[in-house]
Amino acid sequence: MAKKKNTNNRRKTNIFIVFLICSALIWLISKLSETYNQRVSFDLSFVNSPDSLLLTGTSKESVDVRLSASGFGFLGFNFGRNALTIDLSKVRKAHGSYYVSRQAYEKQIEAQLPGGMALLGVDQDTLFVYFDRLHAKEVPIVPKLMVELAQNHLLEDSLFLSPSFVTIKGPKTEIDSVEQIYTISQTLPNVSQDFSIKLDLEKHQGLVNTNFEVNSVEISGKVFRFSEQVIKIPVRVINLPTGVEIKTFPNAVSILCKARMERLKSMRPAEFDLVADFNSARADNKLLELQLRHRPEGLYDAQMMDKEVEFILIRR
Repeated sequence: MAKKKNTNNRRKTNIFIVFLICSALIWLISKLSETYNQRVSFDLSFVNSPDSLLLTGTSKESVDVRLSASGFGFLGFNFGRNALTIDLSKVRKAHGSYYVSRQAYEKQIEAQLPGGMALLGVDQDTLFVYFDRLHAKEVPIVPKLMVELAQNHLLEDSLFLSPSFVTIKGPKTEIDSVEQIYTISQTLPNVSQDFSIKLDLEKHQGLVNTNFEVNSVEISGKVFRFSEQVIKIPVRVINLPTGVEIKTFPNAVSILCKARMERLKSMRPAEFDLVADFNSARADNKLLELQLRHRPEGLYDAQMMDKEVEFILIRR
């Protein structure tokens, strides 16, 4: 009998709790459906500064507005900070100062409010915006690319950069001292064929407010396999005094040439100009220094096996 009585009491308690929760929910929904006026603070972020100007600050970083909305509409504003974006593309200038009028940013704020929410008023203050003028400068790009060539391979001409210059835009105080922009460092090992690689540009810490027109550069190079051949080139003595003849020992010097095989096959000694200048001789020395003043096209390296020759003078 006591057990049945306890069951009835528990049932009555549960029914009471259910009715209580339902009543609370009905009351809450009723309250949230009503319209309220509330002051809300928005953080401001700024976009679309004029191309020639750098945004350095504003007279306010947040704005207080009065809004009208249902309780449901305000429910989301109770969690964290709210943010609005102010477009500076049509900022005005008067008496040397840049500003966004209250009417202008009020329209922008109103356009960003969610549906069902009405704007009642905004701070009366004009929003002042502070800029630094931007300057542009074109500087060369310097690659920090180490190309390690495979054995018996050479790089044809120099590296090709695209683009080879970059336009940097920033405050005059930042870019005045910049003469060149480097790439990041990279090494290509054992290169035996043509290559192309894209490297990012390196932006050092001093260029805080400076932007690059491009952020990377493509570097390419042509690589070929070379052959070697030793060619004997006669020595030509210049600035010899009148009335004397000269004999050099040796009278021809070996030159180690590096080029493509087809070029080496067609190469002739007459395409070289190997000179010994008599004016460089010293009275206490019977040696003349050699200079390779001309070498043929298509030859990528030429090493003289001797740097000096001995000589004797013969009076006529």
